[in-house]
Amino acid sequence: MNWWDSEFKDQAYLRSITLGELGARMELSVHNQMHIRWSAFPSSGTFLRPETDIDPSWDVPGYDTLFDEYSSHTNPVFFRLHKWLDNRIEDWAAAHEDHVVRFTTPAGFDWFRDKDGGNKWVQVGKPWMGGDPSIKTMEKVHQLMFAKEPKAGPLGAAPAEVEDDVVLLKDLF
Repeated sequence: MNWWDSEFKDQAYLRSITLGELGARMELSVHNQMHIRWSAFPSSGTFLRPETDIDPSWDVPGYDTLFDEYSSHTNPVFFRLHKWLDNRIEDWAAAHEDHVVRFTTPAGFDWFRDKDGGNKWVQVGKPWMGGDPSIKTMEKVHQLMFAKEPKAGPLGAAPAEVEDDVVLLKDLF
């Protein structure tokens, strides 16, 4: 991790890349590798959750492995890693202080835009805020993703309930 630590703190390097490039490079390198590096079997001693299983029995505090997106946020290392990543975004912003300005979105989150109104350094106008946090919605999406049989009506047309689900999925993103 020392090599990544040096690279992602190097002001000359940070000045040479866009915010999107920084995010993609961190995601595909240090973020993913550190999730794997610090993963362990859950402290509860159980095995890993099958991807299609969202039974409440997995909601126990001891199921805290970084290897499963379902539970990784319950592991204390998760927040240390993500704070390190947030600090690298701050380093990028400092390296680009002549080119970008910080603003607060209507939802109250900081984001950036090019000072000249272009999109050379920040190509996305607002940060991704995640999907719908509703448990009911997430379970519905899970059901659609892992359905045993594809749902289709006559001549491949989607039945009304699937059309509603598609609208629901579209609204999430």
